[in-house]
Amino acid sequence: MERSLHQEATERFYKYQVRYFKFLAIWRLPDLVTPQERRLYRIRFWVMLAGLCLLLTFFSIRFLGNIGALHEIIKIFFIFATELSCLAKFLTVRVNNDKHARLVRMMHEEAFQPASKAEMESFYLVERTVRTISVGYGALSLVAVHFVLLTQMVVDRAELPLSMYEPCDVSIPQCYLAMYLFQYVAVTLSCYINISYDSISVALLLYVQAQLKMLATRLEKLGWGVPMSNRVIAQQLRSCAIYFERILELKELVEGFVKPAGSVQIFCSVLVLICNFYDMSTKSDGTANMIKTCIYQMVMLQQIFMICYAANEVTLESARLKHAIYKSNWQSWNQSNRKLCLLMMMRFDSPLHVRTINPTYSFSLAAFTSIVNSSYSYFALLKKVNS
Repeated sequence: MERSLHQEATERFYKYQVRYFKFLAIWRLPDLVTPQERRLYRIRFWVMLAGLCLLLTFFSIRFLGNIGALHEIIKIFFIFATELSCLAKFLTVRVNNDKHARLVRMMHEEAFQPASKAEMESFYLVERTVRTISVGYGALSLVAVHFVLLTQMVVDRAELPLSMYEPCDVSIPQCYLAMYLFQYVAVTLSCYINISYDSISVALLLYVQAQLKMLATRLEKLGWGVPMSNRVIAQQLRSCAIYFERILELKELVEGFVKPAGSVQIFCSVLVLICNFYDMSTKSDGTANMIKTCIYQMVMLQQIFMICYAANEVTLESARLKHAIYKSNWQSWNQSNRKLCLLMMMRFDSPLHVRTINPTYSFSLAAFTSIVNSSYSYFALLKKVNS
């Protein structure tokens, strides 16, 4: 695979998300920009942060003012918890952008370039999977957010789409329009933060999976085909061991990107799932609102599932390495190479896990199942207590 083609394929894992992060002024600027551009970049960041904080403040005031009204709290948390996770993602990218820039540079290193046609095919397959997931998630998210914001306009124009503090009388048309535009712009920007962060997290995790796939392919082919001397075999084994260590470094950087905001996302998603389950079980105000809640619930489930699925793929692919090296032609090697092969097999014995903030808990499909089950259990308890 030519280096230029590999660079282009690698760039497709993250380039659109990084463009939006730059629009939000949370991605690292190149070193060559002028001081004036840096100042404008900082101003844009503070404007975006102020808008997010103002939105959360309005939700908080409404929440504290209706602390005893369960139905109103459910309406507030419908979006409030999602906005909290958006703020966590926004700040995570901004605070750690030096590490993220290093991660992107590392992805373009020659060490991660496919070395054969089989490796190239597996790399492109993962890249197409990333594109499919990102487009599908983005489309569903935009449909959901516009359903939330536009349904209320059709059903009842006397209320705003989102339940939050209203600093002016929304019965006045000018006030209603101003508040509606504020909600629309703020929530749409937040939606794009979610789309960008979640899709790039999945892309980075699947990029690690692609590298593990390529390593497995190399290990399986060791010693087969063209006859090789034991010295060449030893060099290739050492090369694969070094490649694995580079993948571990990459995985640590990716985990550092996903872990903080991803852990907050799990907590917030549980709150949203509980609220949506409760809302669907008590809703009696029309089909449009029911559809809105169902679509939003689907987005929340997909949001958690994507991260857990991609992290689970990393774990499964890393567990495959010990089987891959066993498929090599190790029987014909000398004693030194067989010992090295055994050492590598022992090293591959522990699969890689993408940890949350809690080091005993990792992102996986089992975690996704646990999240959904616990959300439903909390909903059932809430429903029982309230009835």
